[in-house]
Amino acid sequence: MEKVKNQLYDFGTDAVIIARVSTPEQVLSPNSSPQINDLIEYSKLYRFKNLKAFGTTESGFLKKDDKQGWNLVTEFIENNPSYRTIICTEMSRLGRDDEILIHIKNYLIKNK
Repeated sequence: MEKVKNQLYDFGTDAVIIARVSTPEQVLSPNSSPQINDLIEYSKLYRFKNLKAFGTTESGFLKKDDKQGWNLVTEFIENNPSYRTIICTEMSRLGRDDEILIHIKNYLIKNK
């Protein structure tokens, strides 16, 4: 848990896992992705119990309106407010363009 102003922050037990995967088969069956499996194991180390995995083959350079994978994630988060944590291997898994990363950051701040 992370300390915020001398208090422990509760991240809950629900987390979203996001990965950019290699094949459409890994999108349809996320557990067939080594990257997603590694993230699931990592999540368990931090006591996350309820995990929702999203895999996409989309380019990291797509603009925000074209990022169907990210749109699925935000729709899921909005319908499942207990999922307040996103786990991915690195920021480039979410996007490679600064404009996209700022858009994602602003969305996450706004939606806590």
